Amino acid sequence: MVFHVKSTAFMTALLALALCLSSPASAQEAKPTAQPALKLAVINSREALARSNKGVAAISEIQSKFSNQRRELGVLQQEILKLQAAGQKPQTRGPNTAQLQQKLQAYGAAERKLIQEVSQEEGARFKPIIEVLHKVVEEYAKENGITAIQDSGSFVYFDSSLDITEEIIKQVNLSN
Repeated sequence: MVFHVKSTAFMTALLALALCLSSPASAQEAKPTAQPALKLAVINSREALARSNKGVAAISEIQSKFSNQRRELGVLQQEILKLQAAGQKPQTRGPNTAQLQQKLQAYGAAERKLIQEVSQEEGARFKPIIEVLHKVVEEYAKENGITAIQDSGSFVYFDSSLDITEEIIKQVNLSN
């Protein structure tokens, strides 16, 4: 009976060893799999957007559309400066205070309105260009075997050979 117990223990240990050697975990440890090479690139997306032909045209159109409002803000700002200068003289200090406050409020309201309108216009004009930019970046990455592309503003340092901004601008300009 002692012999039987020893042989059963031996057989159990041998079976456990065989199971361990044939398990998928040990197979993976024995044969390391090759990981695909990581190929990175960086892009200055703001520059690509602003320097593309479509981006330059959008910026020009936006500036043109809001040039009158910007000019009106400039005139209002000059009026405020004149009132402030006149308010420093003792003889004109009282009457100009209310008028100055009114101009300051009008300027603030006009500036907020302009900022909001420009922001909305930029969103509408740049959205289709951004979509083209994303498509071009994705196609470029696939064609060149690039694993990941990061905006250059997120890095403290990167080798300039990783920068694909110029290539992307060219491709965006060639796209319809």
